[in-house]
Amino acid sequence: MIPAFPTNTRAIITEIINQDGRQVTFNVLATASGCYNCDLDPVSNTSIDSYCPVCSGQYWINTYSGWTTVAHVTWGRSEEKDWQTGGMIDNGECQVKFMHTPEAEDVVYRAEYVVVDQRIMQPLPGGIILRGVPEVNRIIVRLREKEKES
Repeated sequence: MIPAFPTNTRAIITEIINQDGRQVTFNVLATASGCYNCDLDPVSNTSIDSYCPVCSGQYWINTYSGWTTVAHVTWGRSEEKDWQTGGMIDNGECQVKFMHTPEAEDVVYRAEYVVVDQRIMQPLPGGIILRGVPEVNRIIVRLREKEKES
């Protein structure tokens, strides 16, 4: 005989995440407008002025819309911890877990970058995992710190 699954699983998991969770912001491209300071090169789809002080030669200026949620954040994966003389070195990866809704799932799949603990992160390819029994009730997203531009 299969034991009955608790009926209030979602409420219990939500309470756990709310107790130890932190705010995480998923940023989705809202609009892309052309630079007002230079012209578009139709061949390369970038600016004709690679030194434009407004767009840095990109021509397109992106505007993002952020969606913030409370998530359980885990930095680094246990099998990749790098212990050194001064302590553990963070490998730049983290995992965030939060409650599933259709809207949240849509935002997660469209997110270009995520802000976790004031660090800019990028979703890893194939790093979105839907979890839950008997129905999906939470989303896990694996992230890697975005490369810093020089």
